Amino acid sequence: MADNPFANLEVDDDVEEEMVAEGAVAEGAKKKKKKKKKKKKTKKELRAGEAADEELAKENEECKKSGLDVALQDKLEVAPLTPEQEEKIEELKKRVEETEGLPLADPYIRVWMADTKPYKRFLIARDWTVDLSYEMLVAAIRWRHEFKPEDIRVKEFEDCLKGGHMYMSIFDKDSHSCIYMRQHTEPDPTPDDVTMRFMLWSFEMAMYRMLRKTNGERTTMTWLVSNAGFAMKYCRSTKFVKELAHNVQNYYPERLHRCFFFYAPAVFRIFWGMIKPFIDKTTKSKFVFVHGTDEAIAKELEEHFNLDELEDHFFGRSPSESWDPDQYWADCQKVELEMIEYRQDRLAQLDKRDKNREKRKKKKKAKSTATAEK
Repeated sequence: MADNPFANLEVDDDVEEEMVAEGAVAEGAKKKKKKKKKKKKTKKELRAGEAADEELAKENEECKKSGLDVALQDKLEVAPLTPEQEEKIEELKKRVEETEGLPLADPYIRVWMADTKPYKRFLIARDWTVDLSYEMLVAAIRWRHEFKPEDIRVKEFEDCLKGGHMYMSIFDKDSHSCIYMRQHTEPDPTPDDVTMRFMLWSFEMAMYRMLRKTNGERTTMTWLVSNAGFAMKYCRSTKFVKELAHNVQNYYPERLHRCFFFYAPAVFRIFWGMIKPFIDKTTKSKFVFVHGTDEAIAKELEEHFNLDELEDHFFGRSPSESWDPDQYWADCQKVELEMIEYRQDRLAQLDKRDKNREKRKKKKKAKSTATAEK
């Protein structure tokens, strides 16, 4: 290795002091520059401008036209069934129950079938076509039996939970459970399969919270997605996005109430164009690209949310900084225990119900036999 030519260089004391001083000034300037880069952008800076607003408005119109009117979808969630719809539900139910080899005795499947109104949801998802709904529901039952989303536990995701990129907080004005999502602005070391399990766990938890709050009346959730700091290099792979879209659309149909996209920069709109083909028309019609002035956005959101509860990053009035990762971790553990206990109690109720039904059947059969013998 060559000797350092500057190793024995002597520097005058005055010059050395001057160099140190200049170095300190330069270092201070660098730090200031770095701080400037890290300065939090305002909502106005995050929004993409008037030209982008026009583009987003067109995208919203395209989404609305692509599927069933969202106002009608909202009504279907709580509307009484028509006689024709009730007949189709009974037909679908009968076909499912008569399917050989279907794991309907699985305790988790029994609770899921009893609590989540799958017949109605899967029929709505397939425009009340029994054959298509049957294929979809049978596939979902088999997937839940094999994948067992109910067995996913919060302890797998402490880093994901505390990272603050996806978390539950409030309910909207119609008691739909809301999930906040924030884009990663740095490389995410979490493997795709762990992220997928975390997202499915979050969906299951959101639906449980909604079930308990509304006693099963509301069955769809709302997503609020912030694209602030979005960069293609931090995106999940197209394969992951396709798998997520497949899981949500096929195994969680009619579970999405609305999906609000905030701060959609040009690069995100390019990404949206890439993933759009993997999203079915009905799901796409529930997507809303938030744009416009602060006042216009707040007015639009106030139709759906209590702005005092909604985080200020999402144009509400609740400080986003008040979210506490450690408290959220503790809350999730508590709610998960409640969910496990609820499923156990619900299964006991179903066992009791089925035994009573069997008793009534036997009693009715015995009565019919006695009548026939007379």
